[in-house]
Amino acid sequence: NASLDWAMTQNNRALTLESEAARSNDANLLNEALRRYVAALDTFTGANNELAIQVRENLSIAENRAVEMQLLMSNSN
Repeated sequence: NASLDWAMTQNNRALTLESEAARSNDANLLNEALRRYVAALDTFTGANNELAIQVRENLSIAENRAVEMQLLMSNSN
């Protein structure tokens, strides 16, 4: 149970970091969010499939935002 609680905390931190990254246009925060999603997903996979699906969706959205952010940054240069 402790590892699932830890994974949920990582997912929640990732959501917060992703939100802050969107507001501040900070790629470093978004990359940290991606790392935390992956850590949570690794823990949930096989242990709680429902939560793993949700984290996988969060990760997918964050990955799309990362690509969008990279495109915006490259177009502004």
